[in-house]
Amino acid sequence: MTGAADDKPVAGAAKRASGGLRVPRWIDKALLVAGLVLFGYVISRFPLRDIESAVAGMWPGVALTPLIALSWFAAGTSSLYLLLDRRVRWLRLLWIRLVGDSYNSLLPLAGFGGEPFKIRQLSYSLDPANVMATLIRDRIVDNAMGFWFSATELAVGLTGYAVDGRLHVALLGYIAVCWLFGVLGVALVRTRLPGRIGGWLARFLGDASLDAITPLPVARLAQALACCFAARMLGVLEKVTLLWLLGLPHDLVTAAFVDGMLNAAGYVGFMFPQGLGVFEGTSVYVFGIIGAPGPLAVAFVLAGRGRMLVVGLFGISLHLAAIARDAIVRRRR
Repeated sequence: MTGAADDKPVAGAAKRASGGLRVPRWIDKALLVAGLVLFGYVISRFPLRDIESAVAGMWPGVALTPLIALSWFAAGTSSLYLLLDRRVRWLRLLWIRLVGDSYNSLLPLAGFGGEPFKIRQLSYSLDPANVMATLIRDRIVDNAMGFWFSATELAVGLTGYAVDGRLHVALLGYIAVCWLFGVLGVALVRTRLPGRIGGWLARFLGDASLDAITPLPVARLAQALACCFAARMLGVLEKVTLLWLLGLPHDLVTAAFVDGMLNAAGYVGFMFPQGLGVFEGTSVYVFGIIGAPGPLAVAFVLAGRGRMLVVGLFGISLHLAAIARDAIVRRRR
């Protein structure tokens, strides 16, 4: 375990009032409630006994999914390590990513609940402008690969599974848009714009030197994209594992179709905290297409939610352990 949980923030941090667009605080809460209602509705459509039986049948193999998740955390950490040009130790970055992304996954803040933690920790090693620029690039690179990966999965999946005609047209449009967004993301990360945005945001933390932020070299970008690709492949491995445990087809086409449809639902329904309800409804629909009953879809969903909870609590426990360790060290001094 690494990290300094109680270090002081960067000196001279400036507080400025924002005059930009203000989103009402109740929006997130309303969406969370709507997602929970949809989640409950999906589960209520099937006999509880059948769901319990399906979930029980996945044990103990389902315990593999947190290990798979930790492996894609490692791949994502390698991408961030490369984007930082190896200026922060890999193990420390893994700790920061585990804790930060755990808060991202458990807090209903559109996936940004752990970003302040990442910024604070990385600012102990780097100047604020570079921290902000790198985190922005990390998001763009990960999403660019995510768009490409999701589009490719759907293109492969649609060769083996048929959907409603109107949905098929919509998915073809989604594939085209995803490829375009991926290209635009990679082109954007090669410019100075992420650095300039990062430098502007860093003014809230301290002085920012925009001249110190250079465009991302092609070789390093390619390596970071490769790490993101590995992380996405490990995500597919989780889906394959769950399909296998449920006794369902888990070939390449089926896995690509299931993962691609769930990714598409995640991108479209991003406004719902953690995709509550959207993920569940899409799973039931997709499982119907591959010929699986609804209770198995609910078991699949619950396994995924359970893995997210286990890994999230593990990451937060690392943060609490670091805080406790630092408190003990201070008391001894």
